[in-house]
Amino acid sequence: MPEGTSAILDTRSLATAHRRLAALLRPGLAVLDVGCGTGAITRGIAEAVGHEGRVVGVDVNAAMIDKARAAHGALAGLSFEVADRYSTDVIVRAGIRLSLERDTIKTPIDAPFQGWVSEIERLLSPAGEWELMGLSAPADVAARVIVTCLIGTQYLSKDGDADMTKRLGEVWTVILPGLRPTPDLAARIATGQALRERARAAAAATAPTTMYRTIDMT
Repeated sequence: MPEGTSAILDTRSLATAHRRLAALLRPGLAVLDVGCGTGAITRGIAEAVGHEGRVVGVDVNAAMIDKARAAHGALAGLSFEVADRYSTDVIVRAGIRLSLERDTIKTPIDAPFQGWVSEIERLLSPAGEWELMGLSAPADVAARVIVTCLIGTQYLSKDGDADMTKRLGEVWTVILPGLRPTPDLAARIATGQALRERARAAAAATAPTTMYRTIDMT
């Protein structure tokens, strides 16, 4: 991070930097703040959802997380974590490599990243349903793009966790702004309505059906 970044992040607040989000928050919500930095806005989110809610701030920058914990970690229902499992967790990295090389393995294995896309889509979907918050793309599209970018870091990273962390930082720097909602309110409302219609259609398609058979007794 450039020198002075922490000081700039510390001056931001939920009320001044994310007014739409502030208006949507309510007590009891669970919120994941990706790219939380030093946690100034994350604290505001935690205060808005109250002690009944739960807020987790994550960032790839360990120094930022240390500052966030020191400044805001005592607040109930708020915690901060370094998002480094992709670069440091041996099991995660081995599983990714195994999935990518599955064509060379005779034993059948699950499709690559099974469950990743669906889980990310599940986490993003509520934002797509809130017209005032919105997403710049449907949740399933955003989920596939995120997973695709994460896969790419495996190929572009040199040996070592430090380079992997740097590549991941670059990925999130590009992806997160791209998820911001369009400024067009009508477009956000239309997107939200389309997402709800698709959800209803999917639910109807998977709902159990009752079949009747008429028997002619004459």
